[in-house]
Amino acid sequence: MEPGAMATPHPSECCGTTTLDPDARSCLEGLLERQLRRALAATAVPSLVNAAAGDEADRAAAYEAWGAQLQQMARAASEASLLLEALTRLREQPIGFGRCERCGAPIPFARLLLLPATRVCTHCAH
Repeated sequence: MEPGAMATPHPSECCGTTTLDPDARSCLEGLLERQLRRALAATAVPSLVNAAAGDEADRAAAYEAWGAQLQQMARAASEASLLLEALTRLREQPIGFGRCERCGAPIPFARLLLLPATRVCTHCAH
Protein backbone atom coordinates (compact mmCIF):
# COMPACT_ATOMS: atom_id res chain seq x y z
CA MET A 1 0.00 0.00 0.00
CA GLU A 2 1.27 3.45 -0.87
CA PRO A 3 2.19 5.90 1.92
CA GLY A 4 -0.79 8.03 2.86
CA ALA A 5 -3.30 5.67 1.23
CA MET A 6 -6.31 4.74 3.27
CA ALA A 7 -6.74 1.06 4.03
CA THR A 8 -10.10 -0.40 3.13
CA PRO A 9 -11.79 -1.40 6.39
CA HIS A 10 -12.76 -5.02 6.86
CA PRO A 11 -16.55 -5.53 6.62
CA SER A 12 -16.75 -6.45 10.28
CA GLU A 13 -15.54 -2.92 11.04
CA CYS A 14 -18.02 -1.04 8.86
CA CYS A 15 -21.17 -3.12 8.48
CA GLY A 16 -24.06 -2.40 10.75
CA THR A 17 -26.36 -5.33 11.24
CA THR A 18 -25.19 -8.86 11.94
CA THR A 19 -28.43 -10.54 10.85
CA LEU A 20 -30.89 -9.88 8.06
CA ASP A 21 -34.23 -8.42 9.06
CA PRO A 22 -37.40 -10.22 7.88
CA ASP A 23 -37.92 -7.84 4.95
CA ALA A 24 -34.36 -8.37 3.72
CA ARG A 25 -34.71 -12.15 4.07
CA SER A 26 -38.01 -12.07 2.16
CA CYS A 27 -36.44 -9.94 -0.58
CA LEU A 28 -33.49 -12.34 -0.92
CA GLU A 29 -35.76 -15.38 -0.87
CA GLY A 30 -37.82 -13.97 -3.75
CA LEU A 31 -34.67 -13.07 -5.66
CA LEU A 32 -33.20 -16.55 -5.18
CA GLU A 33 -36.48 -18.18 -6.24
CA ARG A 34 -36.66 -16.10 -9.45
CA GLN A 35 -33.03 -16.77 -10.33
CA LEU A 36 -33.48 -20.48 -9.59
CA ARG A 37 -36.53 -20.70 -11.89
CA ARG A 38 -34.59 -18.95 -14.66
CA ALA A 39 -31.57 -21.25 -14.23
CA LEU A 40 -33.75 -24.37 -14.18
CA ALA A 41 -35.51 -23.27 -17.36
CA ALA A 42 -32.11 -23.10 -19.06
CA THR A 43 -31.25 -26.69 -18.13
CA ALA A 44 -33.53 -28.28 -20.73
CA VAL A 45 -31.53 -30.69 -22.86
CA PRO A 46 -31.25 -29.28 -26.38
CA SER A 47 -32.40 -31.41 -29.25
CA LEU A 48 -30.08 -32.32 -32.06
CA VAL A 49 -32.34 -31.15 -34.88
CA ASN A 50 -31.35 -31.80 -38.48
CA ALA A 51 -28.01 -33.33 -37.52
CA ALA A 52 -28.43 -36.04 -40.14
CA ALA A 53 -29.61 -33.64 -42.86
CA GLY A 54 -27.31 -31.82 -45.24
CA ASP A 55 -23.69 -32.38 -46.05
CA GLU A 56 -20.78 -33.00 -43.72
CA ALA A 57 -20.28 -29.27 -43.04
CA ASP A 58 -23.95 -28.88 -42.07
CA ARG A 59 -23.72 -31.85 -39.71
CA ALA A 60 -20.50 -30.50 -38.18
CA ALA A 61 -22.13 -27.10 -37.62
CA ALA A 62 -25.19 -28.77 -36.05
CA TYR A 63 -23.01 -30.81 -33.68
CA GLU A 64 -20.95 -27.73 -32.78
CA ALA A 65 -24.11 -25.74 -31.98
CA TRP A 66 -25.45 -28.66 -29.95
CA GLY A 67 -22.19 -28.85 -27.99
CA ALA A 68 -22.39 -25.14 -27.18
CA GLN A 69 -25.99 -25.60 -26.01
CA LEU A 70 -24.92 -28.50 -23.79
CA GLN A 71 -22.18 -26.35 -22.23
CA GLN A 72 -24.70 -23.58 -21.57
CA MET A 73 -27.06 -26.14 -20.03
CA ALA A 74 -24.27 -27.43 -17.77
CA ARG A 75 -23.47 -23.87 -16.58
CA ALA A 76 -27.17 -23.28 -15.87
CA ALA A 77 -27.38 -26.54 -13.92
CA SER A 78 -24.34 -25.53 -11.84
CA GLU A 79 -25.88 -22.11 -11.17
CA ALA A 80 -29.20 -23.74 -10.23
CA SER A 81 -27.38 -25.99 -7.76
CA LEU A 82 -25.70 -23.00 -6.08
CA LEU A 83 -28.96 -21.05 -5.95
CA LEU A 84 -30.89 -24.00 -4.50
CA GLU A 85 -28.19 -24.47 -1.87
CA ALA A 86 -28.38 -20.76 -0.95
CA LEU A 87 -32.18 -20.84 -0.80
CA THR A 88 -32.03 -23.88 1.47
CA ARG A 89 -29.49 -22.15 3.74
CA LEU A 90 -31.65 -19.03 3.89
CA ARG A 91 -34.73 -21.04 4.84
CA GLU A 92 -33.09 -23.47 7.26
CA GLN A 93 -30.49 -21.19 8.86
CA PRO A 94 -31.87 -17.64 8.53
CA ILE A 95 -29.72 -16.30 11.39
CA GLY A 96 -26.45 -17.44 9.80
CA PHE A 97 -27.34 -16.52 6.23
CA GLY A 98 -25.55 -13.37 5.13
CA ARG A 99 -22.49 -13.96 7.30
CA CYS A 100 -19.09 -14.64 5.75
CA GLU A 101 -18.06 -18.27 6.11
CA ARG A 102 -14.38 -17.28 6.34
CA CYS A 103 -14.30 -14.39 8.80
CA GLY A 104 -17.82 -14.37 10.26
CA ALA A 105 -18.47 -10.74 9.32
CA PRO A 106 -21.84 -9.70 7.92
CA ILE A 107 -22.00 -9.71 4.14
CA PRO A 108 -23.27 -6.31 2.97
CA PHE A 109 -26.87 -6.48 1.78
CA ALA A 110 -25.90 -4.83 -1.52
CA ARG A 111 -23.47 -7.71 -2.18
CA LEU A 112 -26.19 -10.24 -1.37
CA LEU A 113 -28.52 -8.53 -3.84
CA LEU A 114 -25.88 -8.82 -6.57
CA LEU A 115 -24.67 -12.31 -5.60
CA PRO A 116 -27.40 -13.89 -3.46
CA ALA A 117 -25.64 -17.27 -3.36
CA THR A 118 -22.34 -15.83 -2.11
CA ARG A 119 -20.83 -17.29 1.04
CA VAL A 120 -18.07 -14.72 1.59
CA CYS A 121 -17.81 -10.99 2.19
CA THR A 122 -16.11 -8.67 -0.28
CA HIS A 123 -12.94 -8.55 1.82
CA CYS A 124 -12.53 -12.33 1.92
CA ALA A 125 -13.45 -12.71 -1.77
CA HIS A 126 -10.27 -10.83 -2.75
